[in-house]
Amino acid sequence: MRISGLNNVEMQLRKVCNHPYLHFNEDQYAEARATSPEHIYRTSGKFELLHRLLPKLQKLGHRVLIFSQMVKLMDLLQDHLNQLGFAHLRLDGHTKGDDRGALLETFNNDRSYFVFLLSTRAGGQGLNLQSADTVIIFDSDWNPQMDLQAMARAHRIGQKMEVRVLRLITASPIEEKILATANEKLDQEAKIIEAGKFNQTSDASERRETLQRLLAQSADDAGEEDCIPTDEEINEMIARPNPDHNLTREQEVTVYNQMDAERHAERMRSNKMGVGTPARMVSEEELPTWLQDAQLLHEQRKEASESGEQQLQEGPRERKATGYGDGLSERDFSRFMQSGLDLEEWKVNEAERKRKIEEKLAGSSTAETAAPPPPKKAKEGKKAAAGSSAEGKPAKKAKKDS
Repeated sequence: MRISGLNNVEMQLRKVCNHPYLHFNEDQYAEARATSPEHIYRTSGKFELLHRLLPKLQKLGHRVLIFSQMVKLMDLLQDHLNQLGFAHLRLDGHTKGDDRGALLETFNNDRSYFVFLLSTRAGGQGLNLQSADTVIIFDSDWNPQMDLQAMARAHRIGQKMEVRVLRLITASPIEEKILATANEKLDQEAKIIEAGKFNQTSDASERRETLQRLLAQSADDAGEEDCIPTDEEINEMIARPNPDHNLTREQEVTVYNQMDAERHAERMRSNKMGVGTPARMVSEEELPTWLQDAQLLHEQRKEASESGEQQLQEGPRERKATGYGDGLSERDFSRFMQSGLDLEEWKVNEAERKRKIEEKLAGSSTAETAAPPPPKKAKEGKKAAAGSSAEGKPAKKAKKDS
């Protein structure tokens, strides 16, 4: 697996939620595709859901738009659609402008194409795909307006069917965070713009009523807890009236439930015959050998670190931090710039100057400690002189009095 470019942790977590093959290099992906092609949907919860969902929609004549943020993920989706035998088209940022119109015309006029793969940024605006009646947001965008624009590709003039929009979310903190952030942005937009003073088409009472309704709706939504839907609940979500097949919504639900029952019966029949149908998701025993070895090595390093032993270095070696500064303080740098000398020459002169200053300071301190104290006789002489001068003063005064 590639370990470079892991700076954006959130992006790497999004890749993990979408499909583990996004971390594979070309050789590892080619080996996985050749040895176990069914792992392309058994290693990802979203792909496994599409593996059960798309045959139902295709059987009753529905047509699907799948939006994704990642181009490499669209490559995996194409491989999976080829395995299922579904005709499809693709439009992403690499599609030329002249080819975009031709792809739209082909999809709208030729109903043999069941799926249209589009990147959210490149195919989310300015396209009329009213011939599709199901929109699947494979991975959500941080900007909720991008997803709303993608949903609007099927809500165009000429749409004759009820449109169903499905958003695939894994039970992971990163995708729940993205969805919560997008919903919060939409909620703030509704409260500030639609129910605020930016709405000039409504009066104060209507804006106040709209704001109260939005606040009550936000409180109700906060108390709801999402859970993983069952097959029956998913069938209820995607069912709708189907005039092309003369089916009501309840009849579509019945058809979908029958398809699920047939799939479960086939699995039970295979297990009784000893053939053994693989589980919906891969188990640890089915992982590639190199991935099992990596997991074992990680556990050994973890045990070594807990026991206090020296831990082997994981990943690339740590690069030595190289400093390109000269190590000078602001004062020394200013002195160096004013000297006009080379750096090495200035350092030699500066070291010599500091040495002389230290020697001068050391010599002065030695001279002060070696000097003898002044003789006491000199002090007594000074006192005597002071006494004679003091005695002379009264004499002058006496002379003056006489």
